[in-house]
Amino acid sequence: MSPRSDYDGLPPDGRAFDRLAYERRISHLVNVDHIASMLDSAAQGCDVAVCTSFALYDIQEKALDASALRLSEDERERLICHLKRARPALLLLVSAFNPIAETSFVNSCIGAASTLVAFWAEDDDPRKIHGKEVCRDVNERVRWLRNVCHSISLQTRIMKRANCRRGRVISNIKTKVGVDG
Repeated sequence: MSPRSDYDGLPPDGRAFDRLAYERRISHLVNVDHIASMLDSAAQGCDVAVCTSFALYDIQEKALDASALRLSEDERERLICHLKRARPALLLLVSAFNPIAETSFVNSCIGAASTLVAFWAEDDDPRKIHGKEVCRDVNERVRWLRNVCHSISLQTRIMKRANCRRGRVISNIKTKVGVDG
């Protein structure tokens, strides 16, 4: 295929290239892919708390921001599908960490995350469409779930460090008394 001889290096129809709009769109696509990837990892049981916490943070950051690029229908469905797939792992995680957390409340928080995704896809500011109080309730349910996931990830890191310290102490004791591993 030979190059076009009439190509002048400019976009078709003489439109100027809008670098800021391009970079904003690329950032949006990367953000959506990151959220989907984090939720996919959570659904597979890999670092459920950390991945969910990051994904929910990103969703919260964009969903109620009227200046954020809106999700396409495909992006919305993709993220909601990933949330649904992560639900069992999240329920298991939260119930193991917080046995008194009611399953129905945890489910409502996961559902609120899907609602935030749907809000993110709406053309107008969700607070104008659904009201500030509804948006606040939805956002705070997601925040509760994100906070629980964040707390679990912190507890896990603390416990890992404690286990490492314990292992070093035991190893030192064994070395001093002449017992092999």
